[in-house]
Amino acid sequence: MLYTFCCLDKPEAVGLRTANREAHLAFLSELGDRLFLAGPFLSDDGSAMVGSLIIVDCEDMAAARAWLRAHAAGRGEDVDAVRTLRDDLQRVVRMDADASVLRRYLSEVHQVPDIGPDGVDWSLDADWPARVVLAWGELERDMPGRLRPCANDECRLFLIDRSRAGTARWCSMSGCGNRMKARRHYSRTRRD
Repeated sequence: MLYTFCCLDKPEAVGLRTANREAHLAFLSELGDRLFLAGPFLSDDGSAMVGSLIIVDCEDMAAARAWLRAHAAGRGEDVDAVRTLRDDLQRVVRMDADASVLRRYLSEVHQVPDIGPDGVDWSLDADWPARVVLAWGELERDMPGRLRPCANDECRLFLIDRSRAGTARWCSMSGCGNRMKARRHYSRTRRD
């Protein structure tokens, strides 16, 4: 079965792409007949490669994902870091862990002053995990208790409750909300 990968580079990855180009082409050539199509995405002005389109023949989705993980420039470290941060945030929001578990993501955060015509401006010097934790902190400060897990125990998603009464329960009324109400209705009608 053919699987299509649309891969976009990080803005700062031009040097990494250039440095790894020969290895990238060699890896693709090893696929032989399994490679259906491959080519770069170009910037709007056509001056730089900013990603890749790759269509590869794999047995199933699991094999396609394994191939992509093996081929990714980051070799999965970025994905692992995202999953670790996601899991830590989920544990905190679900109240399975204290918010102090997020402290390790903030160890390298700094405010950097810059003097301009209007005086001193401050900018944040932080990596993406720290920015995610800071965004969570800002949401907790501005809307306390409004970020919570979906009430459907089978769902891993969260909701930001914007209702006036603060009583929203599901990540999606048309998805989880409808499903849970249908289950409740079915269980009541079965008892009768």
